[in-house]
Amino acid sequence: MMGLQKALFSLLIGSVSVASLAAQEVFRDDFETTSNAWIISDSNHAAVIDSGDPAHGRVLSLTPMGGFISALFNRLLGRPIADPVYALVHDSATWQDFRLEGSLYVPEDGDSYLGIVYHYGQRPRLGPVDSDDTNDQSRTDFDSVYLMVRGHESYIRVNPHHDWNPARALYEEFRVNLEGDAAVGLREWIPFAAEVIGDSVHFYVKDLTTPQLTFTLAERTSGFVGFTPRSIGTTVWIDDVRVVSIGQFSYSGPALPVAPQRGEQVLVDWQALGPFVDPQGDLEAGAADPNWQPFATDPRGAVVAARVGEHRSAARYAYFRTQVSPTRPTVLEFSTSMPLAVWIDGEPAEAHGDNVGRLDFRRVAWFDFREGAQLSINLEPGTHTIVVRSTSDYSGTGFFARLRS
Repeated sequence: MMGLQKALFSLLIGSVSVASLAAQEVFRDDFETTSNAWIISDSNHAAVIDSGDPAHGRVLSLTPMGGFISALFNRLLGRPIADPVYALVHDSATWQDFRLEGSLYVPEDGDSYLGIVYHYGQRPRLGPVDSDDTNDQSRTDFDSVYLMVRGHESYIRVNPHHDWNPARALYEEFRVNLEGDAAVGLREWIPFAAEVIGDSVHFYVKDLTTPQLTFTLAERTSGFVGFTPRSIGTTVWIDDVRVVSIGQFSYSGPALPVAPQRGEQVLVDWQALGPFVDPQGDLEAGAADPNWQPFATDPRGAVVAARVGEHRSAARYAYFRTQVSPTRPTVLEFSTSMPLAVWIDGEPAEAHGDNVGRLDFRRVAWFDFREGAQLSINLEPGTHTIVVRSTSDYSGTGFFARLRS
């Protein structure tokens, strides 16, 4: 009977989209049989277990590795707050244009988080590490959207990772609070789906015909696919995973909740250098360096500094440079999720009338500066070279800069 019930549930979540029915199935796992289909980070935290639910039987359980006290201790020491936990499909690195479907269960109250991982990839690390952990020997970047369930609150956020450093604070305008019929609660099986085509994703929860979120700012277009829990929090269960190839998105309506926008007078012409283990005084003083490279902001103008600085090595510093030529007295403003230090024409920003030249991060950076600027620097008319030093602190991954007359 359990097998029949589970098969009926799988049919239900797999039949909501005509496109997915017509597409070719490339992967399926209901976890009822032993499989080598998954790359598991740690079998103590990502494992197939008996759910005790006759309709679901065995499920994939993901449990965060970090605790509140250890995370606080690690953060005070400038370390990553916890080791990553993940489950990736072995053969998924070659998937292109797909729809992933599954069901989620939150067995206990707490910070329960299911992250859909896509475009997961590794590249050589540039900075030194003092760990034997294989996660630290290469740099890992990936795109992600997650569903958070905390008591009676549930929401979706975009959360790309750079060297396992979450970048959610750069994308707050894409947060979706799930309310009413869309709300996700404890101890109920919830269907979800994610459609990924190129650099875009549509994310569905409960209603698998209209997405809750559409997002088009991914920096990668290929890589492994899978799941991750929150760094600190409680366990989530996953079942009835199914992946089909698709030729187009099921949904063709307007962007949800918003389309990407660029704020007024945001600076987008930058160069970058790094990463570095130590601050570079010569760069801060304006010394010439032939190694500056062009650096592309995202379409909103975000300087995603964590693309340069590393999080799980000692090379956390990165430098960014631009030039401006205001014709009238102007204010240079920053909205940032990470610690910054700023130099104007080789001098610390304090020399231009502000008492704050070094800035501790605020959690959220806004493209439109809707919460104001954390740092404002007065500029006189003329041509000025701006140098910014960023530090890849936890969840601090980027900034916006603009000129305001």
